[in-house]
Amino acid sequence: MIQKALMELYGIKPVKSLGQNFLTDANIIRKIAELSELGPDDVVCEVGPGLGALTAELAARAGRVVAVEKDARIIPALKYALAEGAGGPGPDAATGNSTVVHADFLEYDLAELPPGYKLTGNLPYYITTPAIMKAVESPNIPSLIVFMTQREVARRICASPGGKDYGAVSVGVQYRCDTRYAMDVSREVFLPKPNVDSAVIVLRTQPGHRGVPENEALFLAVVKNSFGQRRKMLRNSLSSLVPDAGALSAAFEKAGVKATARAETLSVEEFIALADAIGATISFIHPEQT
Repeated sequence: MIQKALMELYGIKPVKSLGQNFLTDANIIRKIAELSELGPDDVVCEVGPGLGALTAELAARAGRVVAVEKDARIIPALKYALAEGAGGPGPDAATGNSTVVHADFLEYDLAELPPGYKLTGNLPYYITTPAIMKAVESPNIPSLIVFMTQREVARRICASPGGKDYGAVSVGVQYRCDTRYAMDVSREVFLPKPNVDSAVIVLRTQPGHRGVPENEALFLAVVKNSFGQRRKMLRNSLSSLVPDAGALSAAFEKAGVKATARAETLSVEEFIALADAIGATISFIHPEQT
């Protein structure tokens, strides 16, 4: 049963504040499922399943699907669609290998999922960065993340040093993941049509693949402060974090980073080297404690 028919049957009107734009293109749905690399032994968590178009495709490929949906209005229609796909007669039928969880993903406990699970979904734009950071910072980190999100955000996450899209979120994600910008998605394949185009990104989690900072809190503070005033030279943008100009200058020299450089020119590895050098040069006090 297509999404439009389900919306009419259950009297569902998309809520703009929840970022509800339902994906309707079967080809895009299939490609997202393929990028998720699912097999019969895999558990995949879907964020914001909506009316279940992607959920059904995931269920056909994975051993188990956990669909986390925030909007209680949609859940009966979602269960109906999944039950129908599993061969059931209607809303009270078993949904096969799919479990629907009524929860806000940002509050959902990822410890409920088995180690090595995969994460996917057509993300509401407003939760993209919080959802990704929640996943990659979790003790139970997923092995693979495939998200469709706003094209502008996707470009920032996957950006390389040197461009205007490269920022703190680029470093924060690439520090933990190998990132790939997989494909563009037109706004025309959604119901209702959003005001922006989308893209699909693939994040293969590999903590430590770019190096491991000696003090992660310091590393993240250096990244945050560096991009806080990105047009400034690093010696100026980091002066609030390291007020001692002499110590800061020594840290730049130790890391092999120019004090006159700007944040968008540094690689993840250089940020790690700079943070380690600052830690070795000064007595670091976490910003929240100052």
